[in-house]
Amino acid sequence: MCDLGNSAVSLTNVNCLPRWIVYPRTCTLGAWRNIETRTPRQCLDYCLSNTSCATVQWDRAHIECWIHRSRAEERVGRDYVTLYEIVRRCELLVVFCARFCCKILSDKLTNLNTRYM
Repeated sequence: MCDLGNSAVSLTNVNCLPRWIVYPRTCTLGAWRNIETRTPRQCLDYCLSNTSCATVQWDRAHIECWIHRSRAEERVGRDYVTLYEIVRRCELLVVFCARFCCKILSDKLTNLNTRYM
């Protein structure tokens, strides 16, 4: 058992790189077409460089990139479209330590680990 009385707390950013949540065969309404991008990679890179971008859609049938400024909750199925939602926040690692024991909590509190040091 790990006693965390009189514990020290350490906050560490573990993952501050943007990541993508991918929704295959999905699109949403309310986007504007970015005519400068001609590949899926260019479409994603554009979103990474634009802080007002929340999601992008790549339409492989028409070779089109669609940009959203906010997350759309209502999604529609389209076989030839992939929706990418960007997650820009850092994941925070919270570490509680006391003597020879540490408990690690992620910011979502879904992963609780105990490690003995």
